[in-house]
Amino acid sequence: MQKYILGVDIGTTSTKAGLFSLDGDMFGFAQQGYPLFQDLNGMAEQDSEQIYAAVLQVIAELSAQVSPEQIIALSFSSAMHSLIVLDQHQQPLTRCITWADNRAAAASQWLAAQPEAEELYQRTGVPNHPMTPLAKIIWLRQEQAELFAQAAYFISIKEYIFLQLFGELIVDYSIAASSGMLNLDQLAWDQAALNLAGISSKQLSQVVATTYQLTGLAESLRLKLGLSAECRFIVGSSDGCLANLGIGALDEHSVALTIGTSGALRRASKTAYLDPAARTFCYPLLDNLWIIGGPVNSGGIVLQWFYEQIYAPQTSATLGNDYTPMLAAAAQINAGSDGLFFLPYLAGERAPLWDANARGSFFGLSHQHTKEHMARAVLEGISFNLRAVLELLEIAPATSLNNIIASGGFAHSSLWCQILADIFNCEILIPESVESSCWGAALLGFYACDMVTNLSASKNLLKIGQLYTPNLANVKRYAQSYQLFSDLNQQLKPLYLKLAQSRIINTDKEQICQS
Repeated sequence: MQKYILGVDIGTTSTKAGLFSLDGDMFGFAQQGYPLFQDLNGMAEQDSEQIYAAVLQVIAELSAQVSPEQIIALSFSSAMHSLIVLDQHQQPLTRCITWADNRAAAASQWLAAQPEAEELYQRTGVPNHPMTPLAKIIWLRQEQAELFAQAAYFISIKEYIFLQLFGELIVDYSIAASSGMLNLDQLAWDQAALNLAGISSKQLSQVVATTYQLTGLAESLRLKLGLSAECRFIVGSSDGCLANLGIGALDEHSVALTIGTSGALRRASKTAYLDPAARTFCYPLLDNLWIIGGPVNSGGIVLQWFYEQIYAPQTSATLGNDYTPMLAAAAQINAGSDGLFFLPYLAGERAPLWDANARGSFFGLSHQHTKEHMARAVLEGISFNLRAVLELLEIAPATSLNNIIASGGFAHSSLWCQILADIFNCEILIPESVESSCWGAALLGFYACDMVTNLSASKNLLKIGQLYTPNLANVKRYAQSYQLFSDLNQQLKPLYLKLAQSRIINTDKEQICQS
């Protein structure tokens, strides 16, 4: 009888799940979306119960395709940096505040001014930014005192899911690290970070290994989900770490590229690496395996904005987001978009700028430019920004890079993949399955269940769907364009703060939507 592990990836816009065998074949896939609430300036929240319902739905949908005994375990991936505030009865006081929420910008600036700030990065491996739960908790303490006084626990969305399933507050040390409050040497909560947040370790979950597992799901829920009594629940890791695992990018010569709503470049290391300038993150996947990288806000959500607001607002409102005609038209535009540049910072930026005040702009517009030029410039701008992140990873640690293995929704676009190959001047490998975090979660589950002994062998299971090689003519053109893009970033950086300070502040922007 064939055995499977169900890999569940709790993402920003949807929860996905895949049913995998040990050889990496996916026998079923399910996905359920949910909205992102952006009612106020800087807000990016979600309904925790909607996400929990989506998790249950994808599990039940896949389990119905096989017998209960065939699913030996479920293993979980999750987006990082989310925050849910619970009261003393473990009931939500807030919605799920996602990584994209920018309302902790002032708190992040306050944190940067503290004497402990530089040392804090060296202990936690997380650059200071409004995305972090640490900054969000400080914001709540400083701006939402009444809510903060009611807060008994601060958890992430994956912790919320396990709380609903098993009534336990646990967090894997990868998700815990992304909070900005985990001491990497001890893999325990960092007291100095907790002091800055104004909370105690009792208000946070128990930190456990990524292979930690639970059994004994309540019978009524187990039957609803179509699982056996012996089915294990593996706590898993973060989506970025598991994307590296899922595509076999576990040596120091391979880089994983993911572009979904946001994006990231990551590489593996046998030891923790902390950038002297605090420009990269460092998260533990296993005791002897660390993932170093840089996350960007400016991913597919920027292309979605351009399509909906500029390229085809009426079409997107009635027919949905079919980018195919836009991308086909953009492919007819010369590399470099005939001198048009786009800085993709619609929601500030994490790596490489780490500037919540950064904003987007087109530069070089002329009468000759069309919507198609703008569409290509958007793709190029996102890609230029990712190249700047790649340069950070080429420094840390100092080893040669052989290839870039890519995953995420963008991989369906041949134009975007070719643009990246040309801008990076490197081969881009696209796996047959781009659901790398789901497979990474399942593979970690097989490892936790002692069915896999060497995770490095995961690269042998990688099935390459497409290979994009650099177009040398475009490489030369993009090298010149990238230098100008970098110059623009340097010139505009001091103006972002002035722009932020010049705004008439909406007094509602500091509010939070309570559950």
